[in-house]
Amino acid sequence: MRLGSKGAVTSPALFNLFINDITDDFPPGVSASLYADDLAIWCSDRDVSAAETKVQRALDSLEEWARRWKMVVSLEKTTSTIFTLDPAEARREAALHFQGQPVKFSPTTTFLGIALDRSLTFTGHVKTIKAKMLQRNNVLRAISGTTWGCSPSDLRSTYLAFSRACADYAAGAWMPGLSESGLRELETVQRQACRTITGCVRSTPVDALAREADLLPFSARRRQLAAVAMERHSRDLPGDPVQRILLPENRPRQRLRYDRGWARTGQEISKDAGLDDFPREPFLVVASTPPWESPPPPTVFFHTGLVRPLPQNAPAEQRRTAAEETLAGLPNPDVQAFTDGSATAGTERGGAGAVVYRSGREVKRIRAPAGRFTSSYTAELIALRETLKYIESILTDQDPALNIQLCTDSLSSLMRLREGPANQTERVADQVWLSLRRLGRRHRVDLQWVPGHAGVAGNEIADAVAREAAELLQDGTPITFAAAKSLLKRHPIGDRRPAPANLPALCPEMRARMAAEGIEQVFLVHVTVLPELLAAAESPLPPADLCISAPAGRGTTLAFVLPLVPAVFRQYDADTPLCVRLLGGDTVARGGANWWRWGRAARSPWLIVVSTPGWLMDHITSAEGFSLAHLRYLVIDEADRVIEMAETGWLKAVERVAAATARRPASPAG
Repeated sequence: MRLGSKGAVTSPALFNLFINDITDDFPPGVSASLYADDLAIWCSDRDVSAAETKVQRALDSLEEWARRWKMVVSLEKTTSTIFTLDPAEARREAALHFQGQPVKFSPTTTFLGIALDRSLTFTGHVKTIKAKMLQRNNVLRAISGTTWGCSPSDLRSTYLAFSRACADYAAGAWMPGLSESGLRELETVQRQACRTITGCVRSTPVDALAREADLLPFSARRRQLAAVAMERHSRDLPGDPVQRILLPENRPRQRLRYDRGWARTGQEISKDAGLDDFPREPFLVVASTPPWESPPPPTVFFHTGLVRPLPQNAPAEQRRTAAEETLAGLPNPDVQAFTDGSATAGTERGGAGAVVYRSGREVKRIRAPAGRFTSSYTAELIALRETLKYIESILTDQDPALNIQLCTDSLSSLMRLREGPANQTERVADQVWLSLRRLGRRHRVDLQWVPGHAGVAGNEIADAVAREAAELLQDGTPITFAAAKSLLKRHPIGDRRPAPANLPALCPEMRARMAAEGIEQVFLVHVTVLPELLAAAESPLPPADLCISAPAGRGTTLAFVLPLVPAVFRQYDADTPLCVRLLGGDTVARGGANWWRWGRAARSPWLIVVSTPGWLMDHITSAEGFSLAHLRYLVIDEADRVIEMAETGWLKAVERVAAATARRPASPAG
């Protein structure tokens, strides 16, 4: 239904206030969605006639409201639809009336851009989306060519923003209910774009095509978007209608065998990603500072530059000198603090640290966890928040007006805070401004950016303290929506990887050692291959060939090594030193060392060697003291290069070197 609303940009908000009481007299069990001139009314019931009766009563209430407020409802744009899985109800039409006229029935309807059919299979919506994507994919072909045109990365960005955005719209809600045939329709269009982006021919395998274009298949994309939608709605204000669906007791029944619903799917993915183990930070819907008080206090100053501009690649000494000159130009601080945030890879195990000085004397080092899943930006803001809270706690009403100086190497956080208290959208930034406003009533507060890792004494201390804080318990630190969304984008959807403890094929010693080394999950290839390799657990592994095909970085090499180590354990006593070597990377036993020199000094036998043919030949011919005298298992990595290396005679060279000992070497595996 459309209640015509025209005017300024404030019209929708004003109209929302005007129509907010439309549903007050609706009967129980009837729900409604209201925004400006769009109104949807629906009711769910096991009996279609009962649902029809309730909706008719709601229409009667709406008719009375429109008469009372002299509003005209567009009956031409008003339609009714029945959603049911019962074939007996497939041809039934709703007998609804409004203002004495029948409401037009439509077997399908479009609501907020989503085409809804009777059984919510979204077949018609997929056809519409496919047509749009095919048309927009033509743009990719128009800006690409074999000898000219955009780069693959630019083509990929264009596809994501211009073509796939059509399918992504509200996909977290409707795509989880899509059948496999519907998914194939979308995958076909995406594969067409992949060929344009990568230049791959039509015969390229589907999996390789998607990986080459670095695009997530829709079968995984829909699960990812459902999880993002679930995380978003779980942070809404309490009482939000969508939140009721997330509760197990309110979860609707599964409509179709393949449709688990967006809420159930999203909760499964979030749990698998580890988000259920931590509290969720609610959205900041409205800033704590009202708009009429939004101008920052005149005693709070933000300084985002140095007295002497320097290039980004300036030497650390120059940056340190410029920072010290900048700080010297500010009012002499009575309280000075350096803050810093830390996050592993910028996304996990966050820590916030600070060092506080009063009258030039260090008085406090602050450590606070910043979240198991976080960002460097959030960790920096938490460091500022905790520092301001501490400064507030040590100042009293008897203190005179003081100069407070906060130094941080996070330029982004200062620029965001500089926008003012009423313009903050992050809860932690809002809390920072609350402290700044309280301190600014009596004291001058300067927030100064300083270059990081430039040798500024206070900043170096804060950096070390933040890294220490990252090791604190993170259980009680809420996870922001931005951090959760980032994690879900990195989480391997569909590649469910169990913990080593859930692989009984591995010996207890191996499982314990992997847990001690922080290995929390194994790859899918391990689940598939290890049981087969370890089938003969009571005897040494016989010479055999096993070919494994898996994407790069998915643990293929480790799938060979894991079963070999227990096999060696069974052949030697517990006091025999064992060494495993992966040629071509850092040494396993001692990172960064010259491996063969260290191996000779330790007098340890190299029993398992993992290498490509090229690296192995290089060590045989060039490494002084290299020996395969104790070799029991040889794993040849990158098997696709074995044939092209055959002419080098690498295998005969290995056999010749290994034959220097009386011990008969095992046949190569890999």
